[in-house]
Amino acid sequence: AAQGEGAASVPSRGGVRARKYDEPQVPTRPPSLESKRGTSGAHIVLKSNYFKLQTHTDWTLYQYRVDFSPDEDRTAYRKGLLRVHKDILGPYMFDGTVLFTVKRLDPDPLELYSARISDDVKIRITIKKTTDLVMGDPHYVQFFNIVLRKCIAGLNLQLVGRDFFDAASKIVVEKYNLELWPGFVTSIRQHENDILLGIDLANKIMRKDTALHLLNDVSQRSDSWKDLFVSNCTERVTYMDYYRNRYSIKITNKSQPLLISRPKRRDILGGRTNNVVLIPELCCLTGLSDDMRNNFHLMRDLEQHTRLHPTARIDKIINFMKRLTTNEQAREELSLWNLKFAPDLVEFTGRLLVPEKIIHGGGVISEGTQDADWTRNLRGHPMYHSKEFHSWSIVYLRKSHRDVESFVRTLTNASASLQFRIPPPNYEDIPDDRAGTYVQAIEKIISKSNPQLIMCIVPNNRSDRYSAIKKKCCVDRAVPSQVVLAKNLTTKNVMSIATKIGIQVNCKIGGSPWSVVVPFKKPVMVIGFDVCHDSTIKARSFGAMVASLDGSYSKYYSAVSAHTSGEELSNDLSINVVKSVVIFRKDNGFLPPKLILYRDGVGEGTEHYVLNHEVEKIRASLQEIYQ
Repeated sequence: AAQGEGAASVPSRGGVRARKYDEPQVPTRPPSLESKRGTSGAHIVLKSNYFKLQTHTDWTLYQYRVDFSPDEDRTAYRKGLLRVHKDILGPYMFDGTVLFTVKRLDPDPLELYSARISDDVKIRITIKKTTDLVMGDPHYVQFFNIVLRKCIAGLNLQLVGRDFFDAASKIVVEKYNLELWPGFVTSIRQHENDILLGIDLANKIMRKDTALHLLNDVSQRSDSWKDLFVSNCTERVTYMDYYRNRYSIKITNKSQPLLISRPKRRDILGGRTNNVVLIPELCCLTGLSDDMRNNFHLMRDLEQHTRLHPTARIDKIINFMKRLTTNEQAREELSLWNLKFAPDLVEFTGRLLVPEKIIHGGGVISEGTQDADWTRNLRGHPMYHSKEFHSWSIVYLRKSHRDVESFVRTLTNASASLQFRIPPPNYEDIPDDRAGTYVQAIEKIISKSNPQLIMCIVPNNRSDRYSAIKKKCCVDRAVPSQVVLAKNLTTKNVMSIATKIGIQVNCKIGGSPWSVVVPFKKPVMVIGFDVCHDSTIKARSFGAMVASLDGSYSKYYSAVSAHTSGEELSNDLSINVVKSVVIFRKDNGFLPPKLILYRDGVGEGTEHYVLNHEVEKIRASLQEIYQ
């Protein structure tokens, strides 16, 4: 890191004292209801991706936080420095920051000293008690997870982020210079009656090029990497010397720029306020670029390995569990803490529900399919409610005029089969595909006429252009919009695409494609609410709410409210619910007898706050209306 910027002082995890879980569980079943389990449909035996924890230790454990001075950020080295004192600690479990022991350490805090093998530097280890754990404490399950991760680490898997991947079983996609590493996501948690180990499959895409290859394409050369920075607050060293002396890594490219990782909010809360500086040639790229995602052939090749049939997924999970329980090192660790897992996956009884009956226009009813894909049902049937459509405009690149005209004819024919009439559009061609050009064309159209919808044909998936179009049509000018990729105008399944776009257009101007039978005597109000966090401005977020207004549940009231400091919980939800109830009464002549609210984004530990903050406010606000 440049002077004053910390490559050398990344604070350890676990700096915040463990939170107490002393709040009672939120009841999710009325006292009058014995079971929430339904009865309809055909019973079917299902397998989960969980193994039951059959036996486990129930000893009292003591939890400590461990700090190293000078700081050592390599977990393996931390574990090695502490392992020297195993006779003092007794049986223990250490994940690099948090230490669990079966005996109380004295004195508290306890200071120990170890010599780092690589450079013989004397390291002070400070061990400070944070809490006691007894069986039943949710943090006891955290201890089980630490034991499990230690066992998995003994399988020679590679830790990438927080999950383990099997580099030895990697799949090389030579044509695209990629490697696909299969991996596993594990979690031990307390469920209704048992402690279960959940195992899910994961894949990590490792690109063979480094961050330096990427930077060479997009940035100018810089000599700033040669800047000095302070190490251990006393010695000034270069990056080349630092990596050679500490990690035995030789930096070969002397003209590469630096990557700066700024602290996120959770890093600041954990105590890290300085920047971390990375050397591009030492950083491997992961994931897919936008160009890769748009490469149909690449995505198809990857899906052969990532989208597995349930039987194949089960086989991989069971094989991983066998590998874990037969490994000598892992087996000894599990035995030490008396952990034993069932050999078979948890099975339970599910229900295969009867497909819904789909209600079309004119009272026509068709049977839904078991795969819940209603596309075929819509063909040849009128939509539930087709809105009168009389004026619309289409913005497109001048060179695509012939393809656009052909697509409009296809769209008209496809919509006619749904008994939705699409009139000829107003054509507005533009010379280039810049975001500003699209915005100017939209402004020109709206200033001359009042279209029900504006369709924009775009050449690719550029997010800045899409955002500019939606901002213009949703914020600056209230007009429905439809964005279509140019490649979809001439694809072989253009008729299917045109049918779906016709359905979307009808919905956006106020129509309804279908309905299903909802078994309420009088229409109830169904409300959905979620929070969207702005990816560019971290402290800004917005809460969005929609509420049904009719018995077919196809007409909705919507509202958006701004949040401050990136908060997840909304202060304006109760106000928007009252507004929707008032409009419901205006449309139907009566108040909704029930309100069913789907609230997304409620994490563990925030249920009580949602109940006390949001639900109580809604109750209080509705009290006056329902009196």
